Amino acid sequence: MPKISVIMPVYNTGVIVKSCLESLFEQSFKDFEIIIINDGSTDGSGDIIKNTIAGRADCKYFYQENKGQSAARNLGLAVATGEYVAFVDSDDWVEKDYLEVLLNGIEKYGADIAQCGYCRIYKDDYDHGHDHAIIFQVSPGEGCTVITDENTLLDFYYKTFVEAKYGHLCWNKLYRRSLIEQLSLRFADTQEIYAEDILFNTNLILFAKKVVEIAAVQYNYRLRKGSITQSYKPLLEKRYAELMRRIEPLVQLRLPVLYPEFMALMQYETINVIVANSYSFTKSPGHVCSALNKYDGAGGRVVERLKYLNKARKRLNFKKKEMGMFFFLLGNAARLGHNFTLGLLYWLKLYIVEKRNNGA
Repeated sequence: MPKISVIMPVYNTGVIVKSCLESLFEQSFKDFEIIIINDGSTDGSGDIIKNTIAGRADCKYFYQENKGQSAARNLGLAVATGEYVAFVDSDDWVEKDYLEVLLNGIEKYGADIAQCGYCRIYKDDYDHGHDHAIIFQVSPGEGCTVITDENTLLDFYYKTFVEAKYGHLCWNKLYRRSLIEQLSLRFADTQEIYAEDILFNTNLILFAKKVVEIAAVQYNYRLRKGSITQSYKPLLEKRYAELMRRIEPLVQLRLPVLYPEFMALMQYETINVIVANSYSFTKSPGHVCSALNKYDGAGGRVVERLKYLNKARKRLNFKKKEMGMFFFLLGNAARLGHNFTLGLLYWLKLYIVEKRNNGA
């Protein structure tokens, strides 16, 4: 039985999948299996995989008709035998000590999850070397968080999911497989919700006892032209409303006292994604407000959830002081029941960030 199972869904990544596999073959830690699920690729990815893994006992190859990334990952979880599980996307690549660093961290503290730093990179070609344009990189702090009470959980969620935005990701983590199985946890159908990673990781964070953070940048996330993560998503509002509906009962179970504050943080980040989706393609405050109303109409309960943001703010440790001020403004606007004002505040934040990033 291998120590780690690495699960890698593949759909039409062509020759780039070879680069991903080779970065795994070069790992300093060797006791792991690679579970490759070809999710109905039509571009020859299957043949490239078979040729690349030929003669390797550490690779398991499965083919399924196209069902989406969630179904592919779920098949990987069903056949995984490792004590720990990692997820790698087939168009990305990892550093040589990716698995070793994560494993050392999780075993040092007896943790349920370990998470490392990552880079987002523009790179369309095959090579997994370092001649690329780094857009940005994220490095968590070093250490282990022991989640002993509701306030610790609330603050940790804010720090990792909202402020630093790495907590919801799957590919920068190593998971204790027994926790996943204990919760009977699987990825939700991507036809029903977006951001299945958020649902998966929020479930785990709610019930994890220890989470390790490692500053080292070990994962390279490749952005290519036409990537799905860069495309406009017309059903985003409806599917995020469904995500929130599914997670709320678990939050209420795990945080009987602070669940309104926790849901307010989730609502803040959900609306961030929804309005950014609209802003990226129109820049119009009217369209941003329209997206917010569309989410509300789909069951997003904008004001009902967001009005607790001020109460959450008083319990959090802000590294970015402007976040605390923005929470104050949003919380007050929500308490007044002004969806239009909320939309304008989100639009103004996006506008300021864009101007700042462009050096204006």
